[in-house]
Amino acid sequence: PPGTVDDGGGIGGGTCFTADTKIWTPSGEFSFAEIQARFQLGLKSIYSFNPHTGEISIDEIEEIFTHQVSGYF
Repeated sequence: PPGTVDDGGGIGGGTCFTADTKIWTPSGEFSFAEIQARFQLGLKSIYSFNPHTGEISIDEIEEIFTHQVSGYF
């Protein structure tokens, strides 16, 4: 189901995003940085893609992890 992590890689988990990555929500498209601010206000709904069923559904962000990197691969 949407929101589960299968193996920690690729779609479904283990993926990092830059602050300017756009996230699709029921309220419109927001950068990841904006999503973090909205999360703090309790606005946690996003669209989620289920690679097993091919369906898009509304899901809620459970937690956001952040870390700084010095470069990109």
